[in-house]
Parts: sequence; structure tokens; C-alpha cells
Amino acid sequence: GTHSILRKRISSFTDALLNGVPAIAGLDSSIIIDPRRMHFTLGVMALNDHSDLSVSAALELLNSLKADILQILNEGADADGEPSSQKLLPLRIPLDTLGILKPEKEGGGNVLWVGPDVSSIPRLIYRVFRERGFIVETRPLKLHCTLINTSYRRPRARIPFAYDAILCSNALKDISAVSSAALPSSHTELDASSHASVNLGTWTAKEIQLCVMGSHGPENEYVSVGRIRLDTAGT
Repeated sequence: GTHSILRKRISSFTDALLNGVPAIAGLDSSIIIDPRRMHFTLGVMALNDHSDLSVSAALELLNSLKADILQILNEGADADGEPSSQKLLPLRIPLDTLGILKPEKEGGGNVLWVGPDVSSIPRLIYRVFRERGFIVETRPLKLHCTLINTSYRRPRARIPFAYDAILCSNALKDISAVSSAALPSSHTELDASSHASVNLGTWTAKEIQLCVMGSHGPENEYVSVGRIRLDTAGT
């Protein structure tokens, strides 16, 4: 959520969903994620400063990976034919796929996300943190940025939104990476597990942070307790 232009684009999309006609069943403002809180989760950790799995140990491990990460970026620069003086490509993340987690019956969903394919750098971090016992998740890494989550619905219980209606919406057509003619025209053409190809831009990740789950900073962002920068070889 650090890119102001991206926040505006996401807000325009979710506002268009909320204001669409006909209304999308199960959608209301309480389940829309504040764009300032947008992020990609590389892993969830239960850290304890009285154990080997402490915040300082996690930051030390993250910092130990920086040389390998910069090497991957340098290799990308070599592949692009960049002059040696301009080596070190930034980590670019395309937001080109929209989908839901754990599809519900009858075209419903509880979590709407946008994201890219997983690149080598996130895979490296995820693998090493799992090997060292910081991450206990065993499923493959799924990079996704959550836009809508029904767990935040107020005041009602967790009610799915109509994902099939989102896939047919004018709001989606505005960000679609395919022509309108290629989009489904009715709910009967849809599979609730379908992904949509979208064009929400390609964005540069300048750092990888260790943040506190559920925290709120002065701008409603997650509170960071440490980071590594990807736009410099220094610390």
C-alpha cells in the first residue's frame, strides 16, 4: 500500500463494484480492505523474543538473504542486456490476475485478491524461512493481495459475496486485460474458481518488511519492525 497511484486505482475498482447496477449480492463497504493496508504475505510467523524464533532472529535471517536476492536482480539485469553501470533491476510485480480463495457454492467467495505469479525471490524467502522453522505452513506459496474479505463484515456474520457477479461487472471490464467480447456475459458461463486476467499495472517493490499482524500505523498501514531494501546494496 505504499504506492499512492496504485491505491487510487484499487479504490476506483472497489468503488465501482460497490456502486454497480445491479448491486452485487453480499458486497458492502465494511468488507473492502483499505488500500493503505495492501501487502503480499510471504509467510506468517509466531515469534517470541524468549525463544530462538525471535523478531531479531527473523530479521537477521532476512538480512542474510539480501546478497542472494540482489544476485537474482543482477542476473535479471544481465538478461535484459543492461550496461554494467546500470545493473540491479528493481523487483517488479505485475498485478495481472484476480481471483478468490476457497470458492463457495453458487458462485460465492469470501476473499477477493489480485496478484502475480510467484517469482524466484519470494520462493527463496519462503523456502529458507520454512527450512529454519520460522514458517510452519506447508502449502505452496500463493502471492496475493487481498482486496475484499468477508471476515470484516459488520454487523452481520460472514456472508459470501457474489464472485460470479464481479466477473460479469462493468468494474471488472474497466481493468480487464482481455477484450469485452472475451468476457463472460452471464453467470451461467462462469466457474466460481475462475481467475480473471486484469491490468492493474506493474509495480516496484523497494523493500521487504517484517510487520506485526493486525497492527495499525498512523495511516492505517501495518507497523514494520524491520526491513531490507532492494534498491541498494547497502543496509
